[in-house]
Amino acid sequence: ATTLIAIGITSTLSRGGVLAMMLGVMLTLVFYGMARRPSFTGFIFIPMVVLTIGIAGWVGFADKLLNRLDRTNFESNDRISHWQETWPAISDMGTLGSGLGSYEHVHRLYRATAEKTIFTFAESQFFQTLVEMGWLGLLLLAGSWALVFHYAAFALWHGRSPATIAIGTMGIFLCISIMAASAFDFGLYQSANMIAMAVVTGALAYNAHSLAGRLKDHSWLQYQVPNSYCQVVALVLFSGVFVAGLGLHNRARIDSKRIVSPKYFTSSSPDLETTERLISELQPLVRRAPVSRGLNYLSLLYVQRMRLQHFSQLVTGASDTTDKMSEEKKLNFVNNLWVLTSLEHVHEHIYSLKRESSVLSARAYQQQPFIQENIRQAINALNLSRRSSLLQPSQQIRLTRLYAILGATRKASKHAAIAAELAPGSLPICKLAGTFHLQSGNSEQAAPFIRRYLELAPQRFNEIADLISGRTTRKISPPDEKTILDHFLPDDPKIIYEYMTTRMLPSSPIREKGLRKAGLLLNDVSPADHRGMVLSARVKLALGLTDEAIELFKDSLVSSPADFEVQTQIVLLLNSQGKYRESIGRLEDLMKTDYINSKRYSRLLKQTRDQAREH
Repeated sequence: ATTLIAIGITSTLSRGGVLAMMLGVMLTLVFYGMARRPSFTGFIFIPMVVLTIGIAGWVGFADKLLNRLDRTNFESNDRISHWQETWPAISDMGTLGSGLGSYEHVHRLYRATAEKTIFTFAESQFFQTLVEMGWLGLLLLAGSWALVFHYAAFALWHGRSPATIAIGTMGIFLCISIMAASAFDFGLYQSANMIAMAVVTGALAYNAHSLAGRLKDHSWLQYQVPNSYCQVVALVLFSGVFVAGLGLHNRARIDSKRIVSPKYFTSSSPDLETTERLISELQPLVRRAPVSRGLNYLSLLYVQRMRLQHFSQLVTGASDTTDKMSEEKKLNFVNNLWVLTSLEHVHEHIYSLKRESSVLSARAYQQQPFIQENIRQAINALNLSRRSSLLQPSQQIRLTRLYAILGATRKASKHAAIAAELAPGSLPICKLAGTFHLQSGNSEQAAPFIRRYLELAPQRFNEIADLISGRTTRKISPPDEKTILDHFLPDDPKIIYEYMTTRMLPSSPIREKGLRKAGLLLNDVSPADHRGMVLSARVKLALGLTDEAIELFKDSLVSSPADFEVQTQIVLLLNSQGKYRESIGRLEDLMKTDYINSKRYSRLLKQTRDQAREH
């Protein structure tokens, strides 16, 4: 059985599990040898180790595991980088930490890079304990492991029967392997593992105390207490288990009402009747157990009810139009109407009514019963949710949208700012907060969110550039060009260059200002930085400084002489200045040195000679 378990661990290709198992085996052998001083035949588990390695290699897992270990890169490892980012939380959260179960939210406060993964657990039992329970909690955890190790060592060193020695050996292996695995994994947070661990360590403690009693070797860990003390402890434990079980029962009843995941809400699922029933069933449950998960779902049900009522109104109003359509066109039209009922589009519609019609029209739309009643109830549910769990950036951004629909712009702005503070590395939250302010006509408050988004994800420049330049279907007021340059675009020369050359007219005075700003940011670029030198050259070219651009292109070739695109650019620029002799000489040299692109250079040489003859 032990051999099969070892093979199973190997077959998972878990680097942490395999390393913990190997470390546990090696150190257990050492402690077993120190305690029992056996003959070679006493190492009964050496054949198990050999058999495990042999079978793992035979079935092909060994090579896969070695390849997985070879690909381990500590510098780019997500776990290690997020431990480094979250380290300041240890001092910020005080002596007792941030509270059990809070790591999922706390670590997001310290993300300096874009969020690729939200870590529910720290994937290190020790680091997570340090953040959530502080140094006192870490000391308690280390003391618990030390106590378990003491029991195991006592049974191994002083045991006389094979059973007691086996229990001690098992305890040593358990301590070492689980501690090693817990250093970079979160297995003990899984209930099955924790229960198994508690049972095994409890049995180990009992056997160690029983052995001490038989040997008349009383330890300082042993206490003689009256039975009444034990009864009180048992009663307290039973009460705690009962209360916790009751809470879990209430949560299970709440979860049973989550019949449809919010991301799968449609115009027919759940329908209005089902939504009404779920709301009426969920309301008394969350009053008894006001957990954030149930309250958040209740708020989504209120929004779903609002959307269904709004959708019904839109479909009824468009009935004359849809009657003349084919079934396919009618289906597409109805689907588009459903999209218009989303919180984002409702907010946009209110803003566009204010801008294009009148404030009174927007106010009349806001005062419709299906908006007022449902949105207010959704807000109340989310505010109650925040009381039970403060660190919920997603709910903060939903509150932003809900308050904006009601016209409470100041409250909406406050919640948008809180959402960004709770998850500064979240790209969706930055974009949603920035878009919300643009939809509200507030460019000044939108700028920090859009700027942060571009700093975190410069590769997504095009979608943001389209948004802020007004080239999307979104109903927003695009900021003016000067505001975009001064406040929306980060101090990234590549982003500034791309925006100035792709989104602004050549005659715009802001375009030249932006290009000069990009040029200043590139002043200190190193000749070894090929991309930086090429970008600097392109900036000079956009400013009309052709000679300077040519020189910078030439300098960029020092670190990357085989860049065909740059070589071609230099030749074309020389040709535009009528410097055909220099251009032809450069191409002839390139044909001799760069054999890979010689055919391309040959075609370009022919074109250059033809141009030279014409002139």
